[in-house]
Amino acid sequence: MVNEVPDTGSVTIRRVAGPHALYHKYPREIGPQPAYVQLDCEDGDLSADYSAEVGGNSMPESVWHERTLRWTIPTLTDTAANRLMDELLPLARRIVAGYQTRWDGNNDVGTFTADARDAADAAASICDDYGTEEDLVLVWYAEDWFEGDGRENGIEHVVEKGLAHDSTDADIARILAEEVEEASEPDRPALILGGEEWLKDAVEELKGRELDVVLDYTEPLDLRTQWCAKVPDDLPADVERAILDALDDRYWQELVKAWKAERPGLRRIVRVEPAEQQQWMTLHPGEVDNVWEPDEDKIRQVNSTAMRAVPAQEIADRIIAQHKENTGA
Repeated sequence: MVNEVPDTGSVTIRRVAGPHALYHKYPREIGPQPAYVQLDCEDGDLSADYSAEVGGNSMPESVWHERTLRWTIPTLTDTAANRLMDELLPLARRIVAGYQTRWDGNNDVGTFTADARDAADAAASICDDYGTEEDLVLVWYAEDWFEGDGRENGIEHVVEKGLAHDSTDADIARILAEEVEEASEPDRPALILGGEEWLKDAVEELKGRELDVVLDYTEPLDLRTQWCAKVPDDLPADVERAILDALDDRYWQELVKAWKAERPGLRRIVRVEPAEQQQWMTLHPGEVDNVWEPDEDKIRQVNSTAMRAVPAQEIADRIIAQHKENTGA
């Protein structure tokens, strides 16, 4: 028995929405699922999708019996897939116009006129290796993106963007969005596969280690020199000493704040004078998991920021006023 299908050749394109809609990779699978364009000859729908079957070997009953024709395509972006379906539209109309079904005793099976079969063969030929590299979904594996491109330490790359041991899910989402934007090409948004998981693992690693900075501790001496020239000549030595120590302590507090603003992943700062740095590291091998020694320009920049933040006059006036109150001077 042959079931007639209206000879209208009417075809409706179901547009692909989303640049990565045709890309899907299951956990523990080596590559993504096969993508395809299919024509439902019964209702004239032309669409594109990826195979949901692991391995891609199974097919729906309608495809097996050729009531739906399916052609494998590369993993295209939505723009390229929709362009492909536009190119296939004239062929799809010829296929639908020449389509009928026949009962083979068990199933309804699709049959085609010679012209419809020629059109189907032409469609298969177009789909095979369609497009250029720019038409393919742009995918990076997280390890390749964060740890590749000459980056010796992927974590340091994202630490510079604000990732820290206490980063929240919102922080991770923001950093991942910035990385995706950086990885993308014009009209070709990138997909960083496993990016969120990689960043979460990086946060856990930062929790389990200390990032130390060994400072060139010379600027406080300059601070002392400046104030030694400004304190009154008749100020008792112990008061002068108290002022300089208070300035030194406040400077250190501001220095820690300045370095943490400069390097969000910083968890500890080691205060060591230049001549003693190497000796300190030799004597404390277990205390420094990851030493960061900033260059001299960076040290001067951060030290200057910290020095400007010290309310020196306020500190000195407070200590002098306290001394006068205590002595009745």
